[in-house]
Amino acid sequence: MLCDQNSTIMQHNLAYDLKIKSAIDLPELRSCFFEPSEADVIISERAVETIIAPTETGVAWRAKEGQFELYVKDVARFAVSGGNRIDVDYLAPGKEREARIFLFGSAFAALLHQRRYSVMHASSVLTSKGSILFCGLSGDGKSTLAAGFAQRGYSVLADDVTALKYMDDGTFWTPPAFPLSRLCGDVIEALKWPVSSCQPMALEGPKFETFQPTLPEEGAQPYCIVFLKPCVDEQVKFRKLSPIEAVESLVKRTYRYRFAVGMGFRESHYKQTIELAKTVSIFEVSRPIGIKHLNASIERIIEFVEGD
Repeated sequence: MLCDQNSTIMQHNLAYDLKIKSAIDLPELRSCFFEPSEADVIISERAVETIIAPTETGVAWRAKEGQFELYVKDVARFAVSGGNRIDVDYLAPGKEREARIFLFGSAFAALLHQRRYSVMHASSVLTSKGSILFCGLSGDGKSTLAAGFAQRGYSVLADDVTALKYMDDGTFWTPPAFPLSRLCGDVIEALKWPVSSCQPMALEGPKFETFQPTLPEEGAQPYCIVFLKPCVDEQVKFRKLSPIEAVESLVKRTYRYRFAVGMGFRESHYKQTIELAKTVSIFEVSRPIGIKHLNASIERIIEFVEGD
């Protein structure tokens, strides 16, 4: 850790291939060394003025060209700008951990959109052929599948939010995100996940946050994107999506898509989504619901991916 000109202790961390200089404690992130002038993102603790009106849920946001604000009642306010800065304003003492949930989720998603990443509601793992993204709604099993792959020796690149960077040569890149996973208690039990590493998440219902030790040093080009479709059938079925279906599905499963639209990125996001659909194989996977089918589903998906 280094000190800036105001003698504030600054942490140096790495996520999504971005060098992060932070004035607030981020114990979940991977530390790294770089010169202060090399930072891609600065996270500061400072007052955030906002006119956002509270909602019944206690969470509200506002987006305009190149800027984003987030308000979480009794936790914190966030301001995200320029793709390189996040300001955090705590609203009550002892709320640092709750604030980091929103920092690593919505606030960082807004920053990645500002940097023109394709931000997917997906967990992703690293295979010998490249990265595989598991896209779906909350409860569709994205984190569960990624954790199941991890138990079988695969590295998890991201949990719940996967960013794809559009490269100069027209390809995409999946950088490692945060070394965290969020799993339900029955999944932890079924996968025999180390309970000692799990902390309950008060803001996420029955989920637990756990350290993910398999985060790799480097990312990979995406090999395929899988859209999860829970079903009552006990068989795992794969269907390749048509180009039109692929683009529509990618837009629907963009993480915090309304943030991107509000910040003025609708057109550029859509064009980039078309390029992604052209570049990567995209499938729909129907799989049975329920813990008793979990291991069989994981083995079938591994067989499909590795045998393709």
